[in-house]
Amino acid sequence: HSFGTLEHTPPRELYLAWRLAFATLPRGRLREQSVASSMWALAKLKQRPSAPYLGLLYEVFAANGKRYSATSLSNLIWAFGKLQLAPKREFLRFWCSAFLVRRRTMQPHNVAISLWAFASFRVSPADIDAAFATAWEGCFVENSS
Repeated sequence: HSFGTLEHTPPRELYLAWRLAFATLPRGRLREQSVASSMWALAKLKQRPSAPYLGLLYEVFAANGKRYSATSLSNLIWAFGKLQLAPKREFLRFWCSAFLVRRRTMQPHNVAISLWAFASFRVSPADIDAAFATAWEGCFVENSS
């Protein structure tokens, strides 16, 4: 996360060591914010995640996605959009379900960057989950007034 905040790409050896450490962590030790922050940092640094990293991300998110904060959810989906990397449909369905859990805590910024990400995938939220599309619209109206 720190390298992403500083917009400083670490040396290749450090980046490869981080990827290995992340990939070999026991699943139970990966916290929601760590997963979202690492993906956000990769996007800030314009580093495409490896297939094993994405597999791990999908697995961890499927198990714990509804525990993610509004900020972690929006940063995670923003990272996919920033990298122009459309996530798997199953991930998007899980993400929409998690959004429904956190919808009341979504700030306007969270809502805006989430929708931007869907637009970057050229995917209508309604195509993934009609309840999400309705909730997003309601969230937008609530935050606009």
